[in-house]
Amino acid sequence: MKDGKVEVIGQKAVFYVPANKLDETMKATIHDFCIENFNAYTKDLTHSYGVWRRGKDSELVEDQCVRYEVSFDTGMPQFLDFLSHLCRLMGEECIYLTMKDHGYLIKP
Repeated sequence: MKDGKVEVIGQKAVFYVPANKLDETMKATIHDFCIENFNAYTKDLTHSYGVWRRGKDSELVEDQCVRYEVSFDTGMPQFLDFLSHLCRLMGEECIYLTMKDHGYLIKP
């Protein structure tokens, strides 16, 4: 492509938040962080469900999730710290994050 038609904005990261934990304060916290640090984000409100268990003998847990996507060149440590903080605020055991071809569990 000719110069100026494509701008690389960085690595894509996708994280999922339980819909039932997204009160107005939590939405504002995520919005403010993403705009302040990345200047943009995408929030997908389609029906996304997370299903998981601790191990083979554990009960399945399922909930509806909201999918957030950001892109960035720098700021990875701050982003991971933010997700860990968010996890603690929501009282979750972890937040599921995907970057490139890897999945991560971000814990409080």
